[in-house]
Amino acid sequence: MDIMFSVNNFADSLLLPVNPVDEFKAGMNERNNEEFETINKGTLKLLGLRKLKTISIESFFPVRQYAFTKGNRSGWDCVQWFNTYVNQRIPMRLIITAGNVEMMNIPIAIDGFVYGVDRAGDIPYTLTISEFRFGDGTE
Repeated sequence: MDIMFSVNNFADSLLLPVNPVDEFKAGMNERNNEEFETINKGTLKLLGLRKLKTISIESFFPVRQYAFTKGNRSGWDCVQWFNTYVNQRIPMRLIITAGNVEMMNIPIAIDGFVYGVDRAGDIPYTLTISEFRFGDGTE
């Protein structure tokens, strides 16, 4: 599986060097449904629109090449890449592929990016993202 982030139609992109250790969870089909009580019919449910997709990714950026890493960016380059676009308030695109199958391709916004340094010098991080909907309704 490859997890890639793209900015401005691949003007710049980043392939995550290490996939999440655990399966990452994605809220994909949650709805804004509502329930309310009526006098004569009891509880009724109104079917709402789909909520924004949300994903949390936990992994690490390596500071040295390991046999299992992808790409050739250093860990601090990856941190700088995310910080640059988060600070510029630029939406990104998340593309997840497994072999030749595209599992996800959506515009996203970074909601949270927390990182640190472990004993080996690598950079563990948690990246919290959500779907971004453009004002014109396009994806």
